[in-house]
Amino acid sequence: MDMDEIFTGNLMMHTERYFNQLGIPFVEKYEGTSDTKLNEGYTVKLNVYGDLKGRFVLNMETSLAYSLVSHYILEAVNDAEIPSYADKVIAEIANIVAGKTISEEEDIDLYLGCPAVYLYSEARSETELDVRLMRSALTEAGVFQCVFIKE
Repeated sequence: MDMDEIFTGNLMMHTERYFNQLGIPFVEKYEGTSDTKLNEGYTVKLNVYGDLKGRFVLNMETSLAYSLVSHYILEAVNDAEIPSYADKVIAEIANIVAGKTISEEEDIDLYLGCPAVYLYSEARSETELDVRLMRSALTEAGVFQCVFIKE
């Protein structure tokens, strides 16, 4: 298994653990599929530098992003406030998950860029992406996808 495949698997593992800690368990996981279609939602991109170069991409449906906000924010948040927190919360979660993954990679030097958050009306993985570097999951709150795009 290549270093980038190991890194992608570890990203997904840490994401699953973190979502579980927040109270959003994975229901079903899919590996290496480029045909996962997500409804309207958010994309977080984090550049990775060092011995492995590329982008860590998290795609998630709006329902999942809003559920993460509800579980992440310590004080009560009403439904009207949730969208204003979503981009900040998912960017922070992406940083936490990627940072945890990088901190455990002892044999390689890796560094993260700042997260960029995008809204989308429909996301579909590009067929030219290396499907070995893709993981998708169904959670109780919506569909999630983790992708590593090599440079």
